[in-house]
Amino acid sequence: FVGSLNTGNMSLPITRTVQNGSADDGWNLVNNPYASQIDWASANWTKTNIDATIYVWNGVAYNALNGTGTIASGQSFWVHANAASPVLTATQNVKTSAAATFYRTSESAINNQLSITLLDGEFSDLARIRFMDDAMEEFDSKYDGYKLQNDIFNLASTTQAGLDLSINTLPASTLNRTVKLNISNISEGSYQLKFDGLASFETTLVFTLIDKFSNTSTVLEDGFEYNFTVTADTTSYGAARFSIVVESEVILGFDDTTNENSKISVYPNPVSRQLHILNPSKEKINLVSVYDVNGKIVYSKEKDISLKINMSNMKKGIYIINIATDNKTITYRVRKE
Repeated sequence: FVGSLNTGNMSLPITRTVQNGSADDGWNLVNNPYASQIDWASANWTKTNIDATIYVWNGVAYNALNGTGTIASGQSFWVHANAASPVLTATQNVKTSAAATFYRTSESAINNQLSITLLDGEFSDLARIRFMDDAMEEFDSKYDGYKLQNDIFNLASTTQAGLDLSINTLPASTLNRTVKLNISNISEGSYQLKFDGLASFETTLVFTLIDKFSNTSTVLEDGFEYNFTVTADTTSYGAARFSIVVESEVILGFDDTTNENSKISVYPNPVSRQLHILNPSKEKINLVSVYDVNGKIVYSKEKDISLKINMSNMKKGIYIINIATDNKTITYRVRKE
């Protein structure tokens, strides 16, 4: 390199040319102009009509990061201009002494964020689901990140309108919900889904992975890896196979039959034939599900719900009973004898 090092304020060249009038417009590849690493989260940027998420290409896949991280000297990254007359200006004060050889996230963990990694043993792709008080249901340029297509397989979470996101930030006021995952551009073979960040949530939540292709349901734990296979069957991938149910945790032990937060209870426990649901306050029950210890659904009813569950033909062991009302899901563990 021959010449003077960049100092002072630097205006990065950002444009927005409308072609399709959609998320395809406004993409700009820029780079860190300084001989120092810079902090994307610094308050010393001027960001006008610029999404908060940036995107880094690692050779096979895009890594989307929202509002935080250190960018190495000379590192290139994609930004998205969301309206006309975008501006992106850095000052000397965006520089940081934090070490960076490549774009990386900050040292501190991000609260209320579930990270989901799709792996095949060689490559990986990442999607994140977060909850924040002022987030919106659909795309929010302040918190969300679009899903850019990789050279390898793609993992995304999907909004209710069907938009694929790499970072999906949802309103904290609607914690009890289902979030769909979309796996695309994938070949037949064996894969894993790895789940991290469950311990970061300030509210105690239960995350359950629903696999419609194998008809199983698995309660997730931090660091859990779920093994699955993609076949020629189109229902073994795509947006219809996997979803994550997020619920506020209300769990009873083996010997508990009531809960202070709900008058709904089940009896007897242990059970040999009929399990009864006691609902003295006549709360509206929308769904009753029974899972075995492997997370497989063995009973599910969402219409004409009876207050009796016939468990006489079920094997002996432990079962999880989920009872969903309008504003909560109550979970019971019962023993079948």
